[in-house]
Amino acid sequence: MTKQRYTAEQVAEALRAAGGVNADAAQRLGCHRTTVMDYMRRYPQVREVYEDARAVVVDMAESQLKALVEKGVWPAIRFVLVTIGRDRGYSDKRTPTERFMDSGQEEDNAFREAIAMVYGPRAEGVADGSKPEQSGDEGADEDESEG
Repeated sequence: MTKQRYTAEQVAEALRAAGGVNADAAQRLGCHRTTVMDYMRRYPQVREVYEDARAVVVDMAESQLKALVEKGVWPAIRFVLVTIGRDRGYSDKRTPTERFMDSGQEEDNAFREAIAMVYGPRAEGVADGSKPEQSGDEGADEDESEG
């Protein structure tokens, strides 16, 4: 059996500092991420630190989601309703007739606006799979839709 290079506490501290991201913790230690994973399997206290650090990240994300809901950002509101509000009857599932009757243009535009808020205006094509517009093409979509 080989001598351990790190103590369980050193690995736990690296995980804490890395926010529970294995690759970041490994980089801090100067080892491969599988080494960190091995320590999590062998030492319950290291696994617990990992889970706690990940929970903190999820808490931060939930705080940001809450802030978006408070600002009235529709995609965030919709996400909360169809996930957390599912037990209150909110659902993302629609019948084929409902999908046909509601083109969802308003919802698509709100989604694109949210993507642009997060990633910048050049990333709008990410939402629908198209390529982002070039800087000289402003207004081109309006001309095409009128014809």
